[in-house]
Amino acid sequence: MLADLSIALVFLFASLEMTTSFPSGPPNTTVVCKEMFPVGHGVDAQMSNPPYKIFLSQNIYTPLEKIQVTVQAERGYFIRGLFLQARLADCSGDHKDVPIGTFFLKPDERYLKTVSCLNRRYSTVSHLSNTPLDHAVFDWYAPDPHTGHIYFRATVVKQRRTFWTNVMSEFVRDIGSHAHPEYCPVRHLIDNDRELSTAKTPIDGKTQSPEKIKSGKAAVHPHILFVNFLLIVYVIQNHCL
Repeated sequence: MLADLSIALVFLFASLEMTTSFPSGPPNTTVVCKEMFPVGHGVDAQMSNPPYKIFLSQNIYTPLEKIQVTVQAERGYFIRGLFLQARLADCSGDHKDVPIGTFFLKPDERYLKTVSCLNRRYSTVSHLSNTPLDHAVFDWYAPDPHTGHIYFRATVVKQRRTFWTNVMSEFVRDIGSHAHPEYCPVRHLIDNDRELSTAKTPIDGKTQSPEKIKSGKAAVHPHILFVNFLLIVYVIQNHCL
């Protein structure tokens, strides 16, 4: 009897571990849009090289030009959460935290949505559900006029306690700029006091710097909670009464 109940409880907590996140995307707040760190998950980001890649249809752009963006998971990994923006490849000012350009999704897209971060229309792509995906594809349109070199940056969630904030594309060069592109720091620690380095991050994400972010609260998919509740009730009724 107690063994069956224990199994049910273990199943419940294991399910919570796998599914607890913002199932329809993180809140559209200034802090979330700038820092792209899921504080509601309560843990540090992974420091390893991410098992996700961002592939682009081209690596140069002109104003209003379209680039197809693909986020691809390595074999054995899935995308359960996504928050992606184009960022300026220039870390010298506050504009480094501002999303660049506009995203458009396929008309029949069911798993992704666009978010208008920092009052910039359709400037971010986020997950609409936590259905596991092996890849995601969408289009980005460059701004007008010339803005400078950019790169795509994403936070990708595998499960609640396993996510990467250092998923970067190659640089996309603005043909009208002769500046040297650079990747800007990303946050990877939940506790800011533990981070001292402010060095710029290379593409492998081995040197990163977090910044302050307000706390959020993760949500649990209601279907998972309901199924596990029924399981526990069934065990109690059949073995405890």
